[in-house]
Amino acid sequence: MAIEPNFESIIIKGENKVFSERIKAEAKTELNSQDVKKVLSLSARVFGVEKETTETGIKYGGKIVFYFCYVHQDGSVRKVECANEFVGVCAIDNINKKAVFVEVLPDKTEWDVSGVSVRITATLEVKIEVENCETKPVLVGGNGLVLDKKEVQYFKGYGVKKTVCPVECEFELNYPVLEVLSQKVEVAVTQVQAGVNCIIVDGEVFLSALLLQNREKSDIIREDKSTAFRLEIDCEDAMPKMSADAKALVKSFKTEVSVDAESEKSTVVATVSLELEGECYSAESITVASDVFSTEKELEIKQDSFLCLRKECIASLPCKLSGRCVSEELPVSARITCASNERVEITNISIANEEVKMEGVLSMRVFFKDGDGVEFTKLLESPFERSLPINCEGACLPELSVAISKVGAKIVAQNEIEIFADTSVCVKKVVKSFGEFVSEITALAEKQECDKAISVYLAGKGEDLWSLAKRLNVCPDELVVNNKDLQFPLTGEERIVVYRKA
Repeated sequence: MAIEPNFESIIIKGENKVFSERIKAEAKTELNSQDVKKVLSLSARVFGVEKETTETGIKYGGKIVFYFCYVHQDGSVRKVECANEFVGVCAIDNINKKAVFVEVLPDKTEWDVSGVSVRITATLEVKIEVENCETKPVLVGGNGLVLDKKEVQYFKGYGVKKTVCPVECEFELNYPVLEVLSQKVEVAVTQVQAGVNCIIVDGEVFLSALLLQNREKSDIIREDKSTAFRLEIDCEDAMPKMSADAKALVKSFKTEVSVDAESEKSTVVATVSLELEGECYSAESITVASDVFSTEKELEIKQDSFLCLRKECIASLPCKLSGRCVSEELPVSARITCASNERVEITNISIANEEVKMEGVLSMRVFFKDGDGVEFTKLLESPFERSLPINCEGACLPELSVAISKVGAKIVAQNEIEIFADTSVCVKKVVKSFGEFVSEITALAEKQECDKAISVYLAGKGEDLWSLAKRLNVCPDELVVNNKDLQFPLTGEERIVVYRKA
């Protein structure tokens, strides 16, 4: 009998490949270094990241905006805002036509006032995530073959879909604003679900700004606002029974401030352009051959395996982080006015007792005023540990992302300061599925037929039905019919009878 294997192709969405690198970005200022009495802070924001995929790598670029806040020689607080474009290339092989997600975050900022003009630079942390999607042939049946069939589960992805949506936030302040010293926007995805022909993304946009009041001897004030959103990503394959995942990045951000001269109130209108990328998944199952043999021919087989995964947003929890920092002794009359340049770095994630524990470092720049009204700042950081009441049993380590909604600090002692941040932690559950299968068959020589009508074989200890049938070159069903008392795994004391046609 001719051997006619039947193969099917399945698309496996595996664990994405992540690449990271650091690049430098800088911007020129026209600010004379001699005009700078004291530097208060330097922050940077990245917007409008674009990428281009080639056969050899990823080209990416975007815009970085710097906010340089300082005390002028005349004692006034001022700021310089400047921007520049950055570009980079990450060499990655064999990624053409695969989905790529690029995130660029400022990691460290530096200033130099030793020259004629102020020079500012930033180290950017670039994270590139490349889709790992493969098409694999699996043996599912065929003529002249005996198959060890097993059902395997896998997750079918329907491709990354994208959209850009605006989110607007307007609020009023009961004081006149002289200057926006710096501003920041963060996005927290709180829920992702598949709808009918769309992926529904819920989340919050957190806005923060350092504002200088237009009043004599006014403090620098930090304002924090948030606005919720629900947006949809078109996906024609999506259905409510599917699971889905999405990410959000800030593509652009614009703030406009108007002041009413009579009421001395300010109106702030912030427009954020969000870039959303999402994908939906369906749980599929297929019966495949994990092993195979032929009673008539010797076979050369190749076996393969897959590891596929899916991610889903299972929770978004408010979480307060805090820690105490030791610093140089403060002036007795010093007080805190605000904090900025905040950052949360997660260093470790673990699961225990139906909780997710995260460890990391919280840092921020704290603004002070001494008794004479002179501004100064300190960069402070503290480690933290926090447990989240989330049960991720049966899953791998979750993915955590932290968006900061509010920060602050208080003086505990003259050389000790407590810093704290209100955050929203998005927890993504990572579920993995594993399967093994026959991927290729080659028929070799004919097997030599046994001329005995009945044969008796000794059992091998621990053998199961499939390994026994393959060793004896008999279909498993035939073995069971002729040896009804067998119980697997075998003890090694059994006698196996094989009947053949005379």
